[in-house]
Amino acid sequence: MSAKKRVIRIGIVWGVLISILYFALGFVSNYSAQSRAANQAILEINALRQHMADARPEEFEEANKSLHRVEQFVQSFRHSSGDISDFLAELIPLGLILLCLSVFLFFIYRKFLKPFEDLESFAENLARGNWDLPLEYRKDDYFGKFTWAFDNMRNELKQSKERELETIESNKLVISTLSHDIKTPVATIRAYAEILGKKLPADDTNNRQYAEVILQKSDEIAKRTDDLFVHAISMMNRLDVQLEPIALAAKLREILSIYEFSGLELRYQDEPWPEGQVEVDPFRFEQVVENIMRNAEKYAPGPLDICMYQTADSISIVFRDYGPGISDRDIPFIFDKFYRGANVREIEGAGLGLYIVHELMHKMNGSVQLTNLQDGLEITLMFPVFISVVSQ
Repeated sequence: MSAKKRVIRIGIVWGVLISILYFALGFVSNYSAQSRAANQAILEINALRQHMADARPEEFEEANKSLHRVEQFVQSFRHSSGDISDFLAELIPLGLILLCLSVFLFFIYRKFLKPFEDLESFAENLARGNWDLPLEYRKDDYFGKFTWAFDNMRNELKQSKERELETIESNKLVISTLSHDIKTPVATIRAYAEILGKKLPADDTNNRQYAEVILQKSDEIAKRTDDLFVHAISMMNRLDVQLEPIALAAKLREILSIYEFSGLELRYQDEPWPEGQVEVDPFRFEQVVENIMRNAEKYAPGPLDICMYQTADSISIVFRDYGPGISDRDIPFIFDKFYRGANVREIEGAGLGLYIVHELMHKMNGSVQLTNLQDGLEITLMFPVFISVVSQ
């Protein structure tokens, strides 16, 4: 129960008790006064009647009746007047007592109980993580400095929490960046080790074994960096981008060069590709392409057709594989974090690849579209054409 409710309840109880006591005393007092007045009137009337009894009855009978009625009226009027006066005389002190009691209770609540009630509410807000609601305090309050210290503590906790969140986000960003930066050279090392193993003579057992160890360790490093990257990205609330104009075709060929010796058969369509510029984050664009290529390696090994075309206001990149595609019922949810299609759940994965692609394309002012085909899946990345503004 809050302090305010307790004070109200105490005030009501006091008021009821004083009211009951007042009416009880008033009733007893009025009853006693009326009894005494009635007894006195009866004695006087009896004495008068005794005196009149000595006279002739026929002469005083009417007078006796009239006197009796007058006496009753006078006594009733006097009793009523006395009751009203007594009631008013008792009511005024009672009202003053109730008024003083109310003022006293209000003062106690305002000066002593309300600050604690505010502190209780303030502590509940802090427990719920509401750091923005200040604790009001008044200079004339006995607890002013005390409440100011609590509000100052709130500000310090809020700033500390913000710094902690910034540090956590920064660490996640560093982990995701490092894991991504490690994956690229590891993939290159693996590709060249695979080529080296294929070109070695069959009787060169030692060198073939060395190449096999390089491939094995490269896969282990790639798995560890993938785990780091997935963990960092899954916990991040934001993916920062830094846009700059680049030649999209040249950047795409640079990224695809490390997949020339992978299990995918890359088939470039509709060459030469347009040489227009788009405004993207090169690092994030590389992440987008790598996630698409990794999904193709994992879910649709085989030929992968890649083409690029340009319209008046956009440049699009199309990746077309010949795998199982995506179920129509999974399409609306495929860009959700951790969502995986029903037809690929037996294959190891985290369900973050297309989520990252979608988020990064949105932040780079582009879009991604999936199209289910009869014998595969088509992914289209679309970017607005960058138009350089030259100052006159």
